[in-house]
Order: sequence, then structure tokens, then C-alpha cells
Amino acid sequence: MNLEKTQEISLEKVENDKGIENKQTKFLETSIGKIVNTSLDIGLKIILPDFFENEVISLKDKILENGLKDGISKAIKSAIDVGRKISNISTEKFESISEVKETIEKGGLIDKISKKLEEVIDVIEEKGTLTKKNAKKIKKEKNDILDTLSNKLEADFSKQIESSNKIEKYINNWQKYYEEENFAKMCKEFEKIKKENENMIPFEKNNKEINKIENIHNLINSKNGEFNLSEIEKELIKKLNQ
Repeated sequence: MNLEKTQEISLEKVENDKGIENKQTKFLETSIGKIVNTSLDIGLKIILPDFFENEVISLKDKILENGLKDGISKAIKSAIDVGRKISNISTEKFESISEVKETIEKGGLIDKISKKLEEVIDVIEEKGTLTKKNAKKIKKEKNDILDTLSNKLEADFSKQIESSNKIEKYINNWQKYYEEENFAKMCKEFEKIKKENENMIPFEKNNKEINKIENIHNLINSKNGEFNLSEIEKELIKKLNQ
């Protein structure tokens, strides 16, 4: 293989890695953002028990709009950078859920969000939309928010691991039924794979395996469930799965 071709392959790999990294970061920003939203809702109700439901929602929205929402994205990226250095992870993308969990924990995500929360509470107080008494109370009792956040993050990672295990099981089932040429059961497993994968952080290895299955599945489906693939069709599958 000549130098030019080697450089092209290397560049393509870097671009693919960057694409996966961006998708993983976007997924984390969305999922963690939802968890922070819920944790604020629960925590504020505990800290400010005299607040009505609409007052809690209004305060939560103000906290998010005055810097916490943007702060979450920055905290995630910062935690990933710090966590990678501590864990000596040199790749641009995560390879497993346990790696994501370890990186975020070592990167101090909760501490970063805690610091940003205090800053935002000060901003809201200065604007006059939150009393000094309540601002002080929230900062003093913020662990009601942070503990909820920590517990929900832990539960979310556990759910991710469970989904990963299910996908692996469904893929094995699909391959078994493929060998048995049972398209009806293949379809059932394929739908399970797709549904479970919707809630999963994207990993390159998973994506490749699922894409491989999808290519074969769609081809057989286009032949009304017939398994007698021609040599051209077999060659097409090989090219699609490279």
C-alpha cells in the first residue's frame, strides 16, 4: 500500500472517530440535560416546600435560562476532557458505557454543575427574581438537587448497560434465526434491536454490527423473505459491510 493511500485511510478513520465523538457528546448533553431538569424539579420542591408547583417550574426555568443550560454542556465537555486525562484515554471516542461513566465521574461533572448552579443562583438573586433568603437556602441545601442528580445518573448508566446487554442478546438471536432461515423471527428480533438502540449512546462497534444486520435484513426483506441470495447480492452485502 502506497503512502498516499495510507494517509487517505488514516484521515478517513480520524473523521469517523470525530463523527462518533460528536454524536456521543450530543447524546450525553441531551440525556444529562433531561436528568438535570428532573433533579432541579425534585430538589427545589424539597428545598422550598412552601412553593406552589407553578412557582417551582418558573424558578427552575429561570435557573436553566440564566446559565445552567449552557453550563451543563460546558461541564460535560470539561468533565470528559479532564476524565480522559486522568484515565489516560487517548482515543477521540468512547468504546463502552463503563468508560463513559468512569470518565465523567473522574472528570468531576457533579462538582462542575454544583459550581455553576451557585453562580446562576447569584445571578437570579441580583436580578431581583429570587429573594436573598431563598437564594441562601438553595445554595445551603443544594445537595438535595445534586444527590438526586447523582442517583439518576447512576440509574441511567445502569439502564444503558442493561440496553447494551439486551442488544447483544437480540443480535445473537437474529443471527441464530438467520442461520435457520426463519425470517419471521428475524423480524421480531430486528425490531427489538432498533427499539433498544434508540436509547443507547452510540458506539462504533455496535453501530457497525447493527448496520451489518440491517443491510442483510433489508435485502432479504426486499426478496419477500427469500434466502436464496445471488452471488451479486452476496458481493453487495460484503461491500456494504466493509
